[in-house]
Amino acid sequence: MFFIFGRKYNPGLVISILLNIPLGVFTIWYFLTNSLVTTEVNIISIMVGIIAQASMMVYGFAYLVPKSKKEGYHKSVCNNN
Repeated sequence: MFFIFGRKYNPGLVISILLNIPLGVFTIWYFLTNSLVTTEVNIISIMVGIIAQASMMVYGFAYLVPKSKKEGYHKSVCNNN
């Protein structure tokens, strides 16, 4: 089974859909139902995770993409497909 995203194969999308998201949902459910963390701690953890993910995306799009285009990496990768 191949998932196509933007006309290219994206293995990270497959892993996220089939493994990371279900495992994350199960972990949150397990911790909450067994009273291992409070709801407040869970909400704070989710917010920290979202902020961390957003900061990595901003870094990637603001710094790494322009740098790769400047160095010619983007064109060489795209021309090989």
